[in-house]
Amino acid sequence: MPAVILPMILSAACMRAAQPAINGHVPDSQDLVYNTELYRNDDDGSVKFLYVTIRGGGNYTLADVISDRYANDEFEPVVDIIFQEGDSKGPAVGYYGFGLSDFNGTIEIRGATSRFAGQKSFKIRLDQRMSAWNGLWTVNLNKHPYDLTRVRNKLSFDYMEIIPHLSGLRTQFVQLFIKDLSGDLPAAEFVDYGLFTLVEQPNNLFLRARGLDPEGQLYKAEFFEFHKYPDHLKHQDDPEYNEDMFQQILGIRGNQDHGKLLSMLDDVNNYELDINYVIDRHFNRNNYLTWLAVNILFENIDTRTQNFFLYSPLNSYTWYFLPWDYDGAWGFYDQIDKEREARRGLWERGISNYWGVVLHRRFFQDPENLQALVEKMELLLDTFITSEQTSSLLNAYYPVISRFVNRWPDSEHLNVEDFEQEFWRIADEPNANLSEFHLALENPMPVFLGVPFLDREMLVFRWSASYDLQGDPIYYDFQISKSPDFADILIEQSDLVKPEISVNPLPAGEYYWRVLIRDNQGNQQVAFDTYNDEDAENVRYFGVHKIVVN
Repeated sequence: MPAVILPMILSAACMRAAQPAINGHVPDSQDLVYNTELYRNDDDGSVKFLYVTIRGGGNYTLADVISDRYANDEFEPVVDIIFQEGDSKGPAVGYYGFGLSDFNGTIEIRGATSRFAGQKSFKIRLDQRMSAWNGLWTVNLNKHPYDLTRVRNKLSFDYMEIIPHLSGLRTQFVQLFIKDLSGDLPAAEFVDYGLFTLVEQPNNLFLRARGLDPEGQLYKAEFFEFHKYPDHLKHQDDPEYNEDMFQQILGIRGNQDHGKLLSMLDDVNNYELDINYVIDRHFNRNNYLTWLAVNILFENIDTRTQNFFLYSPLNSYTWYFLPWDYDGAWGFYDQIDKEREARRGLWERGISNYWGVVLHRRFFQDPENLQALVEKMELLLDTFITSEQTSSLLNAYYPVISRFVNRWPDSEHLNVEDFEQEFWRIADEPNANLSEFHLALENPMPVFLGVPFLDREMLVFRWSASYDLQGDPIYYDFQISKSPDFADILIEQSDLVKPEISVNPLPAGEYYWRVLIRDNQGNQQVAFDTYNDEDAENVRYFGVHKIVVN
């Protein structure tokens, strides 16, 4: 796979905003190296049997837990449980929790959109006054109800066990049984809830198990684009510091001294600093490039603002990206019999998927950094992420998955023929994703649509400027319509070269506007903005913004 990007993008260097280099040597940061012995006993095709007893008598029941659909409201049911491991017949001598009659943990629902699925995912928190189970205090059990293969997350993290510069998460197939004594009709026996995939929780125990620094900073991205967020992200000693507001942007999972984080964000958002100086001062290139490369090759597009952690050892200025949640990867949006491609924007491919994040945008405006990413992806495809290795992992999973999807309860929620076809389809996804990456590089970068405003009796529309990696001229086609599908266009102006236009005020009513971006080679792009039409079963219109004129 030859490196072909650099000649095409060198001309873009002259178009970059001024980024003066900072004199002075920044020592190379230490690569992310950790203890991989914890994977030694992994058996990718094995199943563990977990048993949960809900005794009842508390404020909530299992039915309450299952009915919890919204993660951020005041209704957050949690019930006490007896957590045990056993064999296929039940809790057994020699396994965790055998013989217990008192609670040793809690169970709650987990996930976001999966809360609306017919089969739920669960989070179990064990009482830390007792011993951990398999080195875990938190047991995340994922159903992956929207993944026809049920293995996209596990496949990704099993790969990360062998990919340098990234830390994976331990995963394990689990069959879960629940005995519910909390309802009006207490169960006499354990009920089979089918197959789940356990995924390790990144926390202090996760760091300690890998020989990393459990006293270091660890943040979970909630909605984080590497802006400074001055209203939310404040130093812990600031009189206006509010932990709840902080955690709307970054969940705090480690050391609560935020000074190092704020210093990094100051530099990332300081355009007087050369971005390469910022990267070398605050990040590790191998980790950063590997994380980006894996996301693109696995096509895990939902990693712009969430689904990753940031970790920094206590006595270090270096930040490392840690992966989290890959059940939307490996061709998820192209699943058979699922019209999910309509939920994916043109910009959600390759580099443009990350263009709205200030760190990534600045980094890839340097052609040498983009070339380094291409070389990293090609190296991974040549050495670690191969079709043969993917097929080997899928072959290890198949006996387990096929057994469960052919029987109750999982057979009630997954078409077996769809599973069989989709399961083997994904083996060559990484190679296809690299090809798509190359094609997407030709497109101009997406923009953000602004809020229209009146100025001198004219209605002004503005948007952020696009960017072309090849340095091609960029043109904007502006449109206003009465419908989000733009079947009836009221105003249209083509070949704009500036990211704004003024039009005569519109009569009262609802309107939709968009900007179609293109270069002089005919390559196209749309804005980041998306309009969800709730009246049409949440049909998504990419690049469209709605306005109401009173």
